[in-house]
Amino acid sequence: MPHISYPVIGTEQILPYYVCGIGIDFCQNNIYRHEGYPYPQFVIFTSGEGEMLLNNKKIALRSKSAFFMPANIPHEYHCTGGEWRSHWINFSGRDTEKLLVSLGFTKPMIFNNAADDERLIRILRKIYQTMRNDALYGNYYASGFLYQFILEIYKYSRKIPSFSDEAPDGLISAIEFIDKYYSEKITMAKLCKISDLSEAHLCRLFKKHFEMRPMEYLNKKRIQRAKELLTLSYISVESAAASVGFETPSYFGRLFRRYEGCTPSEYKKINCANKR
Repeated sequence: MPHISYPVIGTEQILPYYVCGIGIDFCQNNIYRHEGYPYPQFVIFTSGEGEMLLNNKKIALRSKSAFFMPANIPHEYHCTGGEWRSHWINFSGRDTEKLLVSLGFTKPMIFNNAADDERLIRILRKIYQTMRNDALYGNYYASGFLYQFILEIYKYSRKIPSFSDEAPDGLISAIEFIDKYYSEKITMAKLCKISDLSEAHLCRLFKKHFEMRPMEYLNKKRIQRAKELLTLSYISVESAAASVGFETPSYFGRLFRRYEGCTPSEYKKINCANKR
């Protein structure tokens, strides 16, 4: 069942960011906005496929993709197959433009597989529930979750190439391979074979899109997953390291400290979910 909320904007206009509208599990209709929309928006498609028309160019909206659309940009999009459903949010606020510009959200952007990121969906649901459960101050509390959502989708945009940047299929293949098989032994030779690109070319593409080399992307992916495991009381530091693909706990510890500023044991002590 779809859930939609369009709050009446009042004193929350004093906030740096606030929600103007949100839809959860929305049966997505075809949209024609020839003069654009007055608010910036994020739309995440949870099923089905579609097509966007932007600047007289047709862009495929793949299953589980998402897009960001700045305010007042003419565009339209429609379903091309399947049951087209979405989560969406639009927003405003005195500091919204400054935040979006600082994070690089200055043009339309399309992202692959965003619906698979449970954190994005979870925050949107939390925003909706917060606004529905508190008619008086819900949008005030939702403002904090909105900021969190924008930062999370920024992090997502940094690790997944945007189709608006015309990322080569080879790069996308390498990313998808790392994201799926990060716990296994992965070499540059293997990534070159998967992507059908030379090592030099693949490194240039990673540098362009992520400002890092392929092996650094792999290590960060492993550290990210290890952090999740370390919050579980029954997972030791050594087990977490082995589970995500590090051959030795010592190397895992050095990388972890480099990226997180603390040792895995210190992180576990602070963040373990079952601590008393």
